[in-house]
Amino acid sequence: MVLNFKKRSPLLILFSLAILCAIYFFYSPFKTWLKYAIGNQNGWNIIKTSNGSINRIALTSPKFLVDTLYPSMTGPTATHYFNLEQPFGAKINWLVGYSTCVINSAGEILSDDFLCHNNLDYNTTDYYHNWGLKGRAESLVPRLATLTQGQTAIQFPKGFGIPLKSNQVLSASTQVLNVTDKFINQEIQHKIELDYTSNKNLKPPLKPLFQQSVMVLVEVDTNKLAEKIRHPNIDCLPVMSTINSLKVCSSGEVYTGHWVLPEGKDTIVRDVTELLKLPFSTTLHYASVHVHPHCTSLELIDRSAGKSIFKSKINNDSTQSRMYVIEDFSSEEGIKLFKDHSYELVCITNHHLKDKRDMMAVMLLYLRDSELEKILD
Repeated sequence: MVLNFKKRSPLLILFSLAILCAIYFFYSPFKTWLKYAIGNQNGWNIIKTSNGSINRIALTSPKFLVDTLYPSMTGPTATHYFNLEQPFGAKINWLVGYSTCVINSAGEILSDDFLCHNNLDYNTTDYYHNWGLKGRAESLVPRLATLTQGQTAIQFPKGFGIPLKSNQVLSASTQVLNVTDKFINQEIQHKIELDYTSNKNLKPPLKPLFQQSVMVLVEVDTNKLAEKIRHPNIDCLPVMSTINSLKVCSSGEVYTGHWVLPEGKDTIVRDVTELLKLPFSTTLHYASVHVHPHCTSLELIDRSAGKSIFKSKINNDSTQSRMYVIEDFSSEEGIKLFKDHSYELVCITNHHLKDKRDMMAVMLLYLRDSELEKILD
């Protein structure tokens, strides 16, 4: 029997293309690996290095031209999708540190005046499906880290990390800020570094953390909301900037995570028990804070026990919208959080500038994951 390859070759080519397309669109690890293989993505530069047991991925953003003022949440942005290892690398890796900085065209580090925020996100559904844990994805915020002016790095305490399988897709999003110099004309980039280690380098293995965020929410006057939609030029703060993230309670109240700062000192107390949604009692080992300038402190309180869990003090420049240091929390021993306790956030602000400023206040909590720890054993 003689095969006629001339007649069959077009069919073989079409069949092969169909298989490759199916792999690309439906097998996300291969898709991520292919993005690595073809080089930089949308202007991002990616460099991987290793120093003993710690591996590092350095992601440098595309160039941003800063030629005008960019108030909070309005500057140029860029996002890169990636994973810590290619599909054929280490099966389990542990995220242990994350940082960012602003650089110029020569690679020199600049002030974090040009950093609005940097977010490291993941898909919670994929993450917990990979580990075989059900009922967790819907209650957790799909964010691993947020960095901002005043806190440009996080480092988990010794012995702790966030476990990530090699095919877990992550995204790094960064945004430019400029509230000081309206006449500037400079190109900048944001450089991001992720430190991680693999299971084969760990003796003993790390203890797993999971991240849950709690935030201050303020009630929205729905009459004003309707008015501002019809007349958006009157005042877009805070509602229009967060119209897609308004939260409607079952009782009908509407809340937003952004609000206009009142003049002078102000205190907002917000119950965050439902936002926390602890799946079990656990311990807090690291906490970071994302606030806007003019916030002087953000505190998490165990209302049931009547004690403070962590109070972050923020060092501000009162003459301008500028934060120098945001305190974080780190502890190998940890602080106990209970599933059946009530918790609240206390946000204190102090604003004396003539023009309006917006505020948000989020605390990112890194908690020991006893359920995942059993799976990893």
